[in-house]
Amino acid sequence: ACEDTPYTSRSAVKMITRAFLAFSVPLIIAAVSTAAYDIQFLRSIYPEDTPQNRSRNFGNPPCLQSCDENGAITADTLQKCVEKCANVGYCCGNRLEIKGGEDSSNNLLSCANGCEIAFYSTTVDECKGHCEMGNNARWCNYRHPFTENNFRKCGECVCDNSPAVSSTDCRDGCLQAKTLEEFYVHDNTACNGPEDIPRFL
Repeated sequence: ACEDTPYTSRSAVKMITRAFLAFSVPLIIAAVSTAAYDIQFLRSIYPEDTPQNRSRNFGNPPCLQSCDENGAITADTLQKCVEKCANVGYCCGNRLEIKGGEDSSNNLLSCANGCEIAFYSTTVDECKGHCEMGNNARWCNYRHPFTENNFRKCGECVCDNSPAVSSTDCRDGCLQAKTLEEFYVHDNTACNGPEDIPRFL
């Protein structure tokens, strides 16, 4: 019988090491790629701190729902702005009128969505900033930090001959809301009551 030599032992170790690396390296690369993708996805849902979304402190943390003295937007209030959108040719309607509401389409936010975002904003530029984040968000949903339900961007507007939603529709909703007194008065730093849900992401 042949006895093992230092040479054959070293060869066996090298073979085992190469086999281990050949198996583990692709798994490590795949894990890193998945983690990077997940981070990008989470950032699209929970935007980083920006001048438009800078009220993060422990005294008055921002909330996932509207909980300040202005309250959450109602279907009637939103309809005032949605009608302004309709008057200039936009079709997507009021998602708060019925359970489930109306979706936007084309993976973009509608003029009506811009109206709703305007209610939870303090300036037109802040509203437009959220429109931009929503349009760039991955998948078909956008989670605004102050609305109860996600904006759905991959449905169809319920009307005939609906024009395709474009990247400017949401920003136009911000502008339509500017003339209405109920909009742009939201205070996103004053959260109180049982519905407070602080965000630390």
